[in-house]
Amino acid sequence: MSFTVVKPNIKTMKTLLIATDFSENAKLTAMYGYELACQLKADVILCNAITIPAEIPQTGFVSWPDNEYEAMMQSSSNELDQLRKLLQASTGSNGSFQPRIRCVNAAGIVGDVVSHAAAESRASLVIAGTHSSTGVAEFVIGNHTRNLIDTTSEPLLIVPPAATFKPVKRIALALDFDDLNQDLATLLRTIAIAKLLDAEILLTHIDTRKQPSLAKQEYLNQTLAGLAKKTGYAQIKTLLIEDKDVEAGLNWLCEHGNIQMLAMAHHAQGFFLSLFKGSHTKKMSDRLCLPMLVLSAGREN
Repeated sequence: MSFTVVKPNIKTMKTLLIATDFSENAKLTAMYGYELACQLKADVILCNAITIPAEIPQTGFVSWPDNEYEAMMQSSSNELDQLRKLLQASTGSNGSFQPRIRCVNAAGIVGDVVSHAAAESRASLVIAGTHSSTGVAEFVIGNHTRNLIDTTSEPLLIVPPAATFKPVKRIALALDFDDLNQDLATLLRTIAIAKLLDAEILLTHIDTRKQPSLAKQEYLNQTLAGLAKKTGYAQIKTLLIEDKDVEAGLNWLCEHGNIQMLAMAHHAQGFFLSLFKGSHTKKMSDRLCLPMLVLSAGREN
């Protein structure tokens, strides 16, 4: 079998954008993002979206007094400055590099504010945290976050409250094999990030068939190996997990795969979307303690 090597588009990550709402979980996310920026030797944008009640139909508001609007903007600026000082007071995992930190805020829908700020600052990665102790459940169900996942063109890193920063040396990329060309594109974008971190990729597929056959298992293993070989990236290992339940397979991967980050693609009717519907959400959120890298399928980053 012959393979045409496809090289990933490696870009230097100069800026990471960290979205914050000043909650305790958001502060933990900011600390994680700052540590990651130290590892990548990238600068940081702290971004706060001020949600005006007039935007929320349930409130019944139709306007927002100018003086209260200005007070909210000033409060946001003060909170951003305090968070900036908190991050700068920490040494970071790479003591020889201290990221520059800039703060931005604006009124509007979270997804719109973050997307605009990311585009303006040319951020290479957007980082956001979960809003509850249950992690992914509230975060993904919430309208703000769903909008952020759908509208952010750059890779999005979701950081659950339980996550503690460790230098990223291994990223597990879970693929569903629904579209191999799309899977290859997702792998190339993951490599672009992994290479900057000098990290290994664990290319993973979870086989949920009730009665797996040796022939099918061989095909899946060959598909994983073929995708890895096409990229020419030396630091790729493959893993086929047999489990009737996707969440159980991912939980096993997070607990036993010796990984520091889990990556998945998000597309209209694919693996990521189905994972966070109904009962799937609670099963994952109860146990997920690793950052999740969300890559929008079909978009070049």
